[in-house]
Amino acid sequence: MSASNPCSEANITQLLQTFGEELFAPEDDDEDYGPNVTLSVASPPSLELLARKAQQEVVRGDSVEEVVDTSLPILVFLSLMFLTYIIGYHLKRNGIMVLHETGAALLLGCVFGAAMQYSANNSFLYMVGGMGEFITVEKALVFDDNFFFLVLLPPIIFDAGFNIVATVLKHRFWHNFDAICLYAFLGTTISMLTVGFVVYESGQLGYSLDLPLLDSMCFGALISATDPVTTLAIFQDLNADLDLYSLVFGESVMNDAISIVLYASVLSFKTIPLTSSSMLMVFGTFWMCLLGSVLIGVGVALAISLLLKHTSLNSPGYEHHEAALVMLSPYLAYLLATCFELSGMVSILFCGVAMARYTVVNLSSDANELVSNFYKLAASVSEMFIFIYMGVAVFSLNLSGAYVRFACISLLACLVSRFGEIYLCTGIINSWRSKENRINGRFKGALAFSGLRGAIAFALCLSAQSDLEGEDTKALMTATVLIVLFTVWVFGGSTKYLVDSLELRQEQAELNCPGSPGSEKWQDRTSGKLIKAERRLSTYFRSEEASRAKEESRLSDSV
Repeated sequence: MSASNPCSEANITQLLQTFGEELFAPEDDDEDYGPNVTLSVASPPSLELLARKAQQEVVRGDSVEEVVDTSLPILVFLSLMFLTYIIGYHLKRNGIMVLHETGAALLLGCVFGAAMQYSANNSFLYMVGGMGEFITVEKALVFDDNFFFLVLLPPIIFDAGFNIVATVLKHRFWHNFDAICLYAFLGTTISMLTVGFVVYESGQLGYSLDLPLLDSMCFGALISATDPVTTLAIFQDLNADLDLYSLVFGESVMNDAISIVLYASVLSFKTIPLTSSSMLMVFGTFWMCLLGSVLIGVGVALAISLLLKHTSLNSPGYEHHEAALVMLSPYLAYLLATCFELSGMVSILFCGVAMARYTVVNLSSDANELVSNFYKLAASVSEMFIFIYMGVAVFSLNLSGAYVRFACISLLACLVSRFGEIYLCTGIINSWRSKENRINGRFKGALAFSGLRGAIAFALCLSAQSDLEGEDTKALMTATVLIVLFTVWVFGGSTKYLVDSLELRQEQAELNCPGSPGSEKWQDRTSGKLIKAERRLSTYFRSEEASRAKEESRLSDSV
């Protein structure tokens, strides 16, 4: 008699039923495996039921569907970014400045969102595995505030400190540092209080939504974060005055840092009562958070500078090693600040500024170019992604009459506060500056005009959706997105006409005129001791090879 085939159907069935008795343990009796199905140990499950159980175990939690639901929106946004860069190329090549890349990204996102919203069944058909599935606006907006704060915003903030301060502004940023700080600290506080109280009082009077004072102030803090990326790009293309550029840029990046810390400080009143002692405590926490974040960012930058100074990483053949260390350092600063419950954004900004001053001098030229280009590209891609996302998000907003009225009142408050803070702070700054170094009326108008809103305000508003309670918090998102659209399209689109009408183009003859903020005379008169101390610090962190190269460059320039 021949031996039985171990792969026969009878043997396989017996084996599966044996394992089925263990698979369907008594604790699983309450599970529903389909209609008209009952389980018992005396009646082993059928092969069909075992297959159904195995399928549930393999894809429990709908993990496959979750991957599909996440990957499709990413594909959509990548395709839109691809189109945005093509459109941006043609806009720049043909000298069209009414619509910048960021405005085009917003517009493209709006068009795509409208197509999804108003197409048949409010969806687009796509094919996955031969089955018809749908993507809606809600499915496209799958990214939360953690994705924005951990992935998209860090390269934008770091690039601002590392590349723009080092390559575009050079000394202009530091020579206008007094004005930048006043605009950022006092101006942002004025903006937060103005917008917050206007929104709150309009609700109390019945003109708008009746938001709690805490929610109103949080909204005032987050919407005070400016992002004039469109204005700055056009300034650079038109060769606008560098002092104006440094003021607009410096005020925006410092303003973002202050807005983030202000938002966190105001939000702390959610768990503590509003008293005089608690206000003093929050005021102290604000400064501790700000200064602590700055120290962590600068500390990481100085540490990597010393590492590069005392090692041979800048030798030929190690470019990727030193570039990798420099690329990872900002995220180290960001996460260190976050672990200590400080502001990662402030930390990464000052890490970039300090690395541009103290770390770059110890990098090889190849590594420096690699790091610089990497963060420029990462910042550009992140910026485009956020603006496309905001465009798509328009069609997920509540555009009821009450919410739109709230957005209009908020926009009016933002405009009033912007012009008020700029003119007030400029008057204070001019009171201690000499006559030839005062900020003139043309600059004041341009600064007030440059208060565009963008990525930081939107990311903070995403965070507010979970931080604050109540249905009316959705009004904050409606107002934020509509304010971004208005400022980017209207103010950003008219920047060229502003530059031409106010005659803000840079004159080469004025680049180093006596008394200008870029001249050595002004430098020695106003901040000579501070700058000399900073130069000694820079020399300490510079390697011997870098010092020798800098001296040779100085001698060649003098010749």
